[in-house]
Amino acid sequence: MNRKNEKKTAFPANAGRAFGDYIKHMSCKAVSEAFQRKANLFYTFKHTAGILFLMFVCMFFFSGCGDTAPKEANDRAADLLAEGKYAAATKAYQENIENGYFPAEAYRGIGLAQMAEGEYADACISLERSLLAVDKQSPEFVRDVRLYLAWCRWMHGERDRAIEIYSEMLLTDPEPEVLFLRGRLYMEKGMEEEAARDFARAAAETDDIRIFINIYRVYADYEMNADGSSYLEKALDFAGDAPENALDRALVKFYLQNYTDARTEVFTALEADPENVEAKFLLGRIYLALGDTPNARATYREYVGNLPVAARAYAGLLACDLMEKNTDEARKDLTAAMELPGAEKNRDLRFYEILLYEYRHDWVTARRKAAAFVLDFPTDEEGLRENAFLASR
Repeated sequence: MNRKNEKKTAFPANAGRAFGDYIKHMSCKAVSEAFQRKANLFYTFKHTAGILFLMFVCMFFFSGCGDTAPKEANDRAADLLAEGKYAAATKAYQENIENGYFPAEAYRGIGLAQMAEGEYADACISLERSLLAVDKQSPEFVRDVRLYLAWCRWMHGERDRAIEIYSEMLLTDPEPEVLFLRGRLYMEKGMEEEAARDFARAAAETDDIRIFINIYRVYADYEMNADGSSYLEKALDFAGDAPENALDRALVKFYLQNYTDARTEVFTALEADPENVEAKFLLGRIYLALGDTPNARATYREYVGNLPVAARAYAGLLACDLMEKNTDEARKDLTAAMELPGAEKNRDLRFYEILLYEYRHDWVTARRKAAAFVLDFPTDEEGLRENAFLASR
């Protein structure tokens, strides 16, 4: 297998960054480069030093690069978007466009706000305008907008157009997650051979077992477990027998629903590193899968006072509450969790929040939460499925 060692994140080149931070962009990189060029010129032509100095000062002040207003305006709009204040964010971005402040970023921000409100047709137009307004943005920015646009087309029912976008991207970079996303669309269209080719290519280009797991889950959705299980077996082979890979094996066995063996692998990982947080959280999931909510709850309770992972711990407790259909306790745990700094960045917490509103039959709030979730976690398989389910209700 030709596997790439360098793992690429999916969207927002930001896999672990706050959504608001992701959509903020610095604007004066060119200034430092220009400064260096002027400094070299100043050094070379000493006899014109006074003139050049005056020219430099004038150019600096009249260039507008010393003006922080554009960046501050962009940051304010980004903060409103991150806070879920979509109408206010849209208004702020529109004002930025009128003032000529970061139009590419502004159109993208408007598109994301529209997507969160389920206005996919308008969102597609805004994202297209973002691409047209691209000037000196990074290739990562362009890539992210195209991925959002493909996802927006997908949610708008334009699968063929989404596939076209993915195909154009794959001409220059056979990125595993893009291959997976296109394969998933092919499966929706009933094009199983094309999907199989993309899944096989994605698996050949990655060492991320989550890709294997996601492929399995797509096949499971279409009752093609035999095809999907082969990818889990490949992931298991890839993990090998080395003790240091026990946690990877545990995760794969968890998805193979071999919970007893998965628990054994976790215990192996914990013997080597008793403080392995990832192993502990996977153990909690295994207990939940086995229906052992007391042990799952006890596992998660260990970490509610550990600030860096407290939100994840509360997400686990929320899962226990939902399994026991205890919505009152779930509301209490959710309230406590949302008071933690950075809680809005926790994937599991946000996902179980959606389920809580579903359990309460508050479909309007659940739809809104799901739409916001997929903006922040656009390649999350469970989130995409849940959003599609709620959008159809």
